[in-house]
Amino acid sequence: MKKSKYNFFYEEKDRYYLYNAITGAFAELDEDNYKFYNHLSDNEINEEEISEKDLDTFEKLKRGHYILNDDFNEINFIRSKYNSAQFNNGNLTLTIAPTLDCNFRCPYCYESLNPHSFNEDHVNKVIQFIELWIPRIKHLSVTWYGGEPLLEVKTIILLSEKIRQICKDNNVTYVASMITNGYLLTEEIADRLAGNDVKRLQITVDGPKHLHNKTRILADGSGSYDHIIENIEKNCDKFKISVRINVSKKNQDYLEDLLVDLKERNLHKRISVYVAAVEPHTDEAKRFEINCISKPSFSKIKVEFFDLAFNMGFKVRLYPRNLLGGCSASGSNSFVIAGDGKLYKCWHSVGHDDEAVGSLDNIGKFKYNLYDWLAYSPLNHDECLNCKVLPLCMGRCPHYWVIQGKKPQCSEFKYNLEEVLKTFKRQEDFLKQAK
Repeated sequence: MKKSKYNFFYEEKDRYYLYNAITGAFAELDEDNYKFYNHLSDNEINEEEISEKDLDTFEKLKRGHYILNDDFNEINFIRSKYNSAQFNNGNLTLTIAPTLDCNFRCPYCYESLNPHSFNEDHVNKVIQFIELWIPRIKHLSVTWYGGEPLLEVKTIILLSEKIRQICKDNNVTYVASMITNGYLLTEEIADRLAGNDVKRLQITVDGPKHLHNKTRILADGSGSYDHIIENIEKNCDKFKISVRINVSKKNQDYLEDLLVDLKERNLHKRISVYVAAVEPHTDEAKRFEINCISKPSFSKIKVEFFDLAFNMGFKVRLYPRNLLGGCSASGSNSFVIAGDGKLYKCWHSVGHDDEAVGSLDNIGKFKYNLYDWLAYSPLNHDECLNCKVLPLCMGRCPHYWVIQGKKPQCSEFKYNLEEVLKTFKRQEDFLKQAK
């Protein structure tokens, strides 16, 4: 027997804690259990020498993946899970952007303005594309994207009705979500989306009103905060709405102000919130790079934000769970269909013709650069292979590797895992006492 290389250990207030990044198991050890675990010699654990009183602890450590058989190769286990997910022919994952146009002019946007939107021919070819795949799949997942997708809500409803019928006729399960700025989310539109199996919405709010209105600006330069928040209030019981806060140097000190406003509107029990660092993924976004926060700094902000939101009554928890399947962008059954009819593997590529892997005009025929995505694996890189948070990250964004040729954009857990676990444990204790 041997210890897992993905174990994390810390001590706090005379208690001992053990976490495994592959299984997500998190254990609290007393003094005796700690001594038993601490004295297990790496690669020299002899099960026959374990005393009867420690046998129960030993079995629990095995179940949590903290200790393993000598012949268990963790890298090969991770590799097999990754490959299984990437080449899972039972699921089709589509991101559909019926338009590349947008009613906003956000300064950090990684997309270039593009007026292309689906026409009738595009709609028919999207259906043909889905019909090509439908006999081999069991589940279809669609994310409506843009540009701003609600600029083409009629097209979305039309396609949704056709897709739902195809799935019903072929006994394929279907679920949809949408990434929208929320400005056009009227009650009527929300009802129609919900009626067509759109279950989740992601809406971005960049801090309190005075800051949001400097970055989430309409094409005419006016602000959008009040209108978006009102739309969320009116429609948050129809979907699972997740409010994303893009964090930069400009708003990092004002996140609490936004949470206070959301709570005063009684939204803290009705929506979820999370933070994401603004990153210069493309040339279009580099103009905002001076305002981006370093990964270690954002890692600290992220823990503090989730703890603050939890303490204010929001239904949010931050817990490190494995991402062994990696990003769907490198999966064989995952595509982005853009408003100009081109096919991509990643939404960061949308609008960049040289990154397209195909087109609706040649359904079933792909460009050779598709194989760059399918061949991608974080396990091909020594930096990832030697990293203790590999199961929680899996190389993060493939676009950095495949398109930009850059080194890994590491997970925040590389910098904040201990604090995340401590915060989670503290919250667990609070919830138990509150019962």
